[in-house]
Amino acid sequence: YLTSGRHRSGVVQDFSRHGMFLAIQDEDPLPLPGAMVRVEFPVPSSPSVYMVGLMAEVRWIHGGHSSNTPGRGAGVQILTFDSAWGREVYENYIDDLLTERGGP
Repeated sequence: YLTSGRHRSGVVQDFSRHGMFLAIQDEDPLPLPGAMVRVEFPVPSSPSVYMVGLMAEVRWIHGGHSSNTPGRGAGVQILTFDSAWGREVYENYIDDLLTERGGP
């Protein structure tokens, strides 16, 4: 992800149609609530993988300034996707995840 002009690494988790949790590495500072982040990650899309890019706003953080807090990261709300195709790939991925878990 990109925040404050710096590239960082994290793990995108707990996807929903409107947001996700971004697990942040111990050595990286947490972005502040209200910060804008650019997130890019691979999504499996038959027959290959598609890189989805989006802009999101940090809505909340967990772990504060302690770098060893379990579950450290930020909850982000998706604002825009780089492309309509990226949005479609992402939404199809969410639908597939919900189907696998027996969701709605």
